[in-house]
Parts: sequence; C-alpha cells; structure tokens
Amino acid sequence: SYPNHAWQAWRSGEVVPQPFEAWQEVNQNIEAIRTLTKPDDALFVVGGVDELVVRYSALRSVVYSYKDGGALAYANHKGLLEWNATKDRVKATFHQPDKLLAQVELAKELGANHIVINYKLDDPSIVDSKAWDQLEHLYSNDWIHLHLKTPERMHLYRIKRY
Repeated sequence: SYPNHAWQAWRSGEVVPQPFEAWQEVNQNIEAIRTLTKPDDALFVVGGVDELVVRYSALRSVVYSYKDGGALAYANHKGLLEWNATKDRVKATFHQPDKLLAQVELAKELGANHIVINYKLDDPSIVDSKAWDQLEHLYSNDWIHLHLKTPERMHLYRIKRY
C-alpha cells in the first residue's frame, strides 16, 4: 500500500518512494478525487485507493477508515465501540448477494455522497447490481502495479440522492 511504501522510503531517507513513476497512478487518482469532489464532500472508500490517502492527500473526508481503530483505542473508547460496529457492517457488505447495493446503502447511512470501488466492472457479482441507478460515474483508472505487476483499478462515483 502507498502508506507502507512511503514509510519504507522515509526510513531509508527518501522523501518520495522511488521510482517516482510508481506513484504516478496514485497521484492521478488523488488529483481526480480532489478535482471531481467538493472540499465538504464525504467519501466511502471500498477499494482502489487507501482511505488515508483520500483523507490526507486528496483532503477529503472519509466516512469510515479501518485504520482509525488504532487511534480510537487510545483516545476514545466510545468512538472505538462505534467504529467497531461500523467495521462489522462494512465487512458484512462483502457477503451480501448484491454487495455493491449493500455498500451504497451503507455509504448513504454513514453520510457519504461518493463511493470509491475497485471492482472489475464486468465482475458477475456487481454487473446486475440494483445500485447502478443510484450512481453517477465520475472517474475510472486502470493500471498495472509497477512492482507487483498486478492489475489495479479505481472507480469514483457520486451517489445520487432522490
């Protein structure tokens, strides 16, 4: 993940993880999120980009971050219990027959007006989702991970409110 690679770079004295081209796609995704959403928008990040990258690099709110649990464990036990309940709900969406619909509904409940996913758009588990009529496509990016040589993708959608 980007934060892990950044941490490794900083430990070795580099400011930006090398080679720079490895982060070109991440930077494009950050710029797309920053450009296509408003500063007061909130995003539900299912996949495609690290939610802390959205929060700290794209400067947008995220309605849930798995990584918030660590800080809450030290600072806010009531918040930790609420976070844990949300974590369980997020996890459960992946096991629903229409997981995309479950994720869009949860995103709306949590106050998100955008969702970021990394599913292949021809994935049989989402192709016939009832969620598609609630989503407006804003951005997609497909690339090959420079080091792992694996396909990566990110799709940004605005959640329509009726």
